[in-house]
Amino acid sequence: MDPIMLSIKQAVMDWAYSYLFQDDEMKLAVFEEKKCDEIYRVTLRFKHCMAEILVEKPYFAPYRYVSFQVWAVVDEKLDLVYYWFDKDGDEIDMILEQLSRGIEFSKNYPVNS
Repeated sequence: MDPIMLSIKQAVMDWAYSYLFQDDEMKLAVFEEKKCDEIYRVTLRFKHCMAEILVEKPYFAPYRYVSFQVWAVVDEKLDLVYYWFDKDGDEIDMILEQLSRGIEFSKNYPVNS
């Protein structure tokens, strides 16, 4: 396996356990967690949206290893309302900061409510 991907996956798992699984409010949002050698996925359910953190080595995708997506029902259709993808050269600290920003967006979605 790719050592960079493995170190990013481990950092995201550590972040998830300290940021998501230690906070009572966030523990309630965790809908599913899947971890294996090739993938780490956390699905989160919020009041007005759902989010997914995915760490994998994709075969074809717009990201290097990390995908964060937020989906919500907008005008009676499922819509991607927020996303962030890592790219070559992104440092682990920046990846974790972007995941934290995505979680904050999800907790506060919709912004105008």
